[in-house]
Amino acid sequence: EKDASEEGYTWTVTGTGPVKVNRGETAESTVTNSYFKDTEYTPKVTKALKVGDEDVNPWPAGVSFDFYLNFEPGEGQSKTDVVMANREAVATEQNKTGEFGTIEFKKPGTYVFTIEEVEPAGTQNHKKNGIIYSTDKVTLTVEVGEKLIGSGVLEVKSKTYSPANGQAEEGLITNNMDYPSYAPSVTKVLKDDNGPVPEADWAGKSFTFDLAMSESMSAEQKANVIMPGTEKTVNDQSEGHKETFGNIAFKAAGTYDFTITERPSEDTTVRCDTTPKNISVQVDADGDGNLSVTKVTVDGTEVTGETIVGSGVTVENTLIREKEFKFKKVWLDDNTDSAASVDWPQGQVITVDLYGKETGKTDTRIDEYALTNPAPAGAAYTVELKTETINGKTYKSYEFTIPHLDAKYDSFYVIEQELPGYFTVYGALQESALVTGQGRDRAGEGEYIINRVVKVSLPETGGPGTSMIYLLGIALIVLAGGGYILRNRRLLVTRPGSGHGRKGGDPMG
Repeated sequence: EKDASEEGYTWTVTGTGPVKVNRGETAESTVTNSYFKDTEYTPKVTKALKVGDEDVNPWPAGVSFDFYLNFEPGEGQSKTDVVMANREAVATEQNKTGEFGTIEFKKPGTYVFTIEEVEPAGTQNHKKNGIIYSTDKVTLTVEVGEKLIGSGVLEVKSKTYSPANGQAEEGLITNNMDYPSYAPSVTKVLKDDNGPVPEADWAGKSFTFDLAMSESMSAEQKANVIMPGTEKTVNDQSEGHKETFGNIAFKAAGTYDFTITERPSEDTTVRCDTTPKNISVQVDADGDGNLSVTKVTVDGTEVTGETIVGSGVTVENTLIREKEFKFKKVWLDDNTDSAASVDWPQGQVITVDLYGKETGKTDTRIDEYALTNPAPAGAAYTVELKTETINGKTYKSYEFTIPHLDAKYDSFYVIEQELPGYFTVYGALQESALVTGQGRDRAGEGEYIINRVVKVSLPETGGPGTSMIYLLGIALIVLAGGGYILRNRRLLVTRPGSGHGRKGGDPMG
């Protein structure tokens, strides 16, 4: 059949094929014409750009992605059964879903298409400018049939994308950004005065650290960083007492600064180092625009090459073990020239203030202790009598021990509160110290508080002394005598008729 077309319809012809005609016989051939009103569909594809499981937002400047649509004819189909207006689509950051041209379908059937990404020029191993291009294809299956049986009007019955973009009627092709990354680690060292503590001392211990971008970085630098989780906890279950944060990803070349800071601990048995530890990461680009981490600097120490992986900061904490403090008490008699020690005065209580010293900090007043000898039951101190010989003389000293003190203090000292009737001296037990105290105002570890009885007598020298008192006494006697004489003389000159008064002896003058 040469022409049986109808306007607006697609005309297809089917028949029985070649017919053999024999003399004297009848031969028949059947020709069937089919007319179908065309139907159309516009395929779509969406581009996803990710780092790990996270979407890249925004996309690198100027980046777009190209796609190509291809028809795969099935059995009984030919490429003329469809008309494809435009086989190309583009996805940009502003419109991540690209549309192909409209496909016209000429007859019923199941049509299969593939969508694939077109890599840009200069791509090496599917990678360029830090983007790894996907080699996966999207399969689009379109089912076309008559709208009504025998109507000759076609419609798209269904369309299926694999993989699909969620519930949307569009395909999905995902590319990954090969951003360079660095995963910093934090190692906790728990030590005491003898170095790292035994593993048993770690039982129940837990330390939390925070990872943060340094405030010194600009807003542009911070925008080029993709941060992982920013909190890690090192505890007694951490292998090697070390934990590693997730990967920090970098979108552009540059130098990026971070801090790892330990949170203050509520564990009073540990002195934490909450000083921020600094990490600097250098990122460089190669000739193809692909980035890599080339150097890491941890608190001033540079790390390069393979050792970058797993590198990070080490934070030392000090396990506070209890300390004790000892000082001695000596009582001296009132003999200034050759002071001799005496027993603890019966019932005498002395009160001292205990102070602790930490390096770089102001001294802390820890507590007040009322000390007696002997120490009462349950007292927070102990006392022991000792004897010591200095320059051939034997002294009694009372050694006090105050236990269970916080080991965060480097040293301790005591100051005795005012003790009436005694002159207080601090320092070492030696002849000069017994009298002058050598200008000291406190007793440190193993040192002495020396109390000497003050003589109850007037001083011969210094101040006014006894001479001034004697002079004042004489002056009072003289004044008293003078007053007596003046009084008697007045009585004498005013006696009536004495002859010593005014003329005529008038007592009234």
